[in-house]
Amino acid sequence: SSGINAEYGDCVEEVVDEKYRRGRGPKYTIRFNLSVLCATFLGVFTSYQATCTLQSSGVTSDGSYVNFTIPQLVTYTTLILSSAFLPEYVITRFGMKTTLVLCQIPYCLYISAFYYPHLGVTIPASVLLGLSAAPLWTAKCWYLCYLSERYTLLFKTNLSHTYSILFGLFFAVFLTTGVWGKLIYYFAFIASARSLPLIDHSKCGLNFSYTTGADATTEGFISWGIGTRLNLISIYLSIALVSILLLAVYIDGIDRAEYPIPTSESLLRVVRSLNLRQILLVPLTVWSGIEQSFFAAIFAEAFIVCSYGYGKYGLMLIIYSGTASIASLVSGVARVWVAQKLILSFAATLNLAVLILLLVWHLPSYSAIVGCVVLWGVAQGIWQPQIGALYAELNPGEQIASFSHYRLWESVGYTLIFGLKVGGVPVGSVILTTLPLLVAGLICYFLFVFVAWKYQQRILDDCGIQPKNQLNNEQ
Repeated sequence: SSGINAEYGDCVEEVVDEKYRRGRGPKYTIRFNLSVLCATFLGVFTSYQATCTLQSSGVTSDGSYVNFTIPQLVTYTTLILSSAFLPEYVITRFGMKTTLVLCQIPYCLYISAFYYPHLGVTIPASVLLGLSAAPLWTAKCWYLCYLSERYTLLFKTNLSHTYSILFGLFFAVFLTTGVWGKLIYYFAFIASARSLPLIDHSKCGLNFSYTTGADATTEGFISWGIGTRLNLISIYLSIALVSILLLAVYIDGIDRAEYPIPTSESLLRVVRSLNLRQILLVPLTVWSGIEQSFFAAIFAEAFIVCSYGYGKYGLMLIIYSGTASIASLVSGVARVWVAQKLILSFAATLNLAVLILLLVWHLPSYSAIVGCVVLWGVAQGIWQPQIGALYAELNPGEQIASFSHYRLWESVGYTLIFGLKVGGVPVGSVILTTLPLLVAGLICYFLFVFVAWKYQQRILDDCGIQPKNQLNNEQ
């Protein structure tokens, strides 16, 4: 139902389904479904991320510790394979609503695995999580596209702008998961917990590596007992289950007539749908995964936890999540007036400035760390909704394949960072590895903009439509 939204007009005829105009308040229905989707992901991922924070920030009363990096590495490695084969197969056979519900259940299983936090339990749970994550996020993105297209067809808005606004609204809510999870963590536990001694500051900053951190896993962490851990896991699991139930009861499904036609070859559609524009977006998409995982797996542990402990980390996480949420909302709305290439260039500049600062300043001061957290949060709030909106309008009619690409290459970025961490690579070397990838991603993005512009011109020429500025000159 979506056409090619060009600045000069539409080349593709769009037909408004009359069922969108019937019934009570179509605008209310769209807003209600968006609210349910946001509330569900907020609840499930608040619980999931809080569980990861709990497990990476504490040692049990007997001194045992299970690092969450290995399960995370397994999750994103599995997600790469899942993104290549499963999303379209699962969505077309089970339906959009059922996919959204069923694929969130493994998140509950993953949370439950930390009742007994040992690798023999957490790794199988991570595999299931990775297999379900690609269909879940692809279905979520397609549902946002579906709501955007309904809104555009009903109220004659610009589809590209509507994509950006709805993705921005969704991630504005989603990115607050760090705030709520940390507040639960604080009120349930931190106020009465006991911090263990910090590790040697000479091992922090650029000198930090997974191996030096592993040698001192119990230093700078929080000491908690089994009862506290079980209580927190129970709270997180309850929130996730209630959120999934909310989705199952209240969200509207999508007519199966609008699904891609399932064929025996549909598993390979994600590979066959590759084109030059999609290839040019790969480096930027990989950077999106690097950018998200770098903060949680590298920056937070090397520059915050190592130097200031988990008490300050909780505060920093709240600042980061709040900043990212506001930036997501602002960038989504700003897309109406500001070119997307300027918005993404701004995000890249912020990331570049932080990485260079970390390289030249061995161990930044506390105020500088706060500034880095704010700048990285703003960039994070821009990357996710804007890249999601890019993929939404990349291949009309092939959005499931497009979002499968998105999750696949983003997962490559996650896997790279977690792999470097597990491999014991020092932070300075990690930064030097990621800097060229950021620059390459930005260069390829501008090539993508040029190629997309040429593609649009060719479509307009084929349809006999002249650009507005050319028409004005002729007049």
